[in-house]
Amino acid sequence: MRVGLLVENAAPFVTEEVAALRAAGVRVRVASVFRPHPRARWETHFGGPVLYPRRGARAWARTAWRGGRSHAARLLPLARRARREGAPLRLVLLAAELARRVRREGWTHVHGSFATYPAWTAWAVARLAGIAFSFTGHAYDVQRPRPWLGRLVSEAAFVRAISRETAARLHAAAPSADARHRIRVSHLGVDVERFVPGADPSETTPELLAVARLGPTKGLHVLVEAVARLHAGGRRVSLRLLGDGPERPALERRIAHHGLRGWVHVDGHASREDVARRLRRATLFVLPCTILEGGRHDGLPVALLEAMAAGCTVVTTPVGGIPDAVTDGRTGRLVAPGDPDALAGCLAELLAAPEARARLGRAARAEARRRFRLEAAAERLARWMDAS
Repeated sequence: MRVGLLVENAAPFVTEEVAALRAAGVRVRVASVFRPHPRARWETHFGGPVLYPRRGARAWARTAWRGGRSHAARLLPLARRARREGAPLRLVLLAAELARRVRREGWTHVHGSFATYPAWTAWAVARLAGIAFSFTGHAYDVQRPRPWLGRLVSEAAFVRAISRETAARLHAAAPSADARHRIRVSHLGVDVERFVPGADPSETTPELLAVARLGPTKGLHVLVEAVARLHAGGRRVSLRLLGDGPERPALERRIAHHGLRGWVHVDGHASREDVARRLRRATLFVLPCTILEGGRHDGLPVALLEAMAAGCTVVTTPVGGIPDAVTDGRTGRLVAPGDPDALAGCLAELLAAPEARARLGRAARAEARRRFRLEAAAERLARWMDAS
């Protein structure tokens, strides 16, 4: 089976899914709706060539007119649709380029990895080439739905939602019962052989760990406040933040304000191997995701699933799709979002109860192996694409 996969970034969960699809026997051609920074080298991340939109008006004109007037005429309805729905013209021309790939390389399906521009472009490719398309809904891409979302749900062969909460938003956008039947929940997967438990963490100075893009939905400012409360109460813990993003300066100011330098470390971007190593050493994994004004929030963070696979006790919040994976008191702990006192209390309770931590960590590891294996998620997606 040959498929095209439209992406908008090279996040690890995207690149790892491509690798897992290829391991399952699917021949995947990757195309991006954006051109990355020249130093990003997405080809390295995806393990092969990536097709990008052409640059410049002259290149666009060549793409549009290649194949003659009849071909250009076929693009006009897509261009009008793009204008009505607010999609960039470059997506029409990228779709035209990819439709030629479909015929030349024998693609049987095209999939968009987000419900934003990748889904729109997947639809356009399918329309030009006469093949089926599908797309995945994650979080931000369905929380502020684009004008095309309901239409694409009704025309797709299937729509994958990464959580029940995402599926509910897609159901709300679907224009009919028939369209709603196309929506299927399939969680993202993680490499349960890479993320494995380590030795029992040292009890001398417990280490809290968070792995995330340092953005506002992660609630990391709440975590720093909770650590400040633990220290004020005489409970010394260290906190390590792996990741980078727009909230880093504000977090570092908050850390300094509470006198936590030397206790809270913002390490920046980490490799997958570094994340796995840190998870093996961590006492607790903490990701207190929050809901922003306007309702934006995370879906089901892959970093949380990786921590579960590593057998690390997780503390998080019942936001978005997180309750799909974490059951309070069974596979982790859930606290109210945006409440540093509740978070500090939960952390103190777990830090004083090593047996409870071990029980929760074992249950989390078993849950990840049973429900969130990367290869199983990729094989399920491959079956759906093959059946379309």
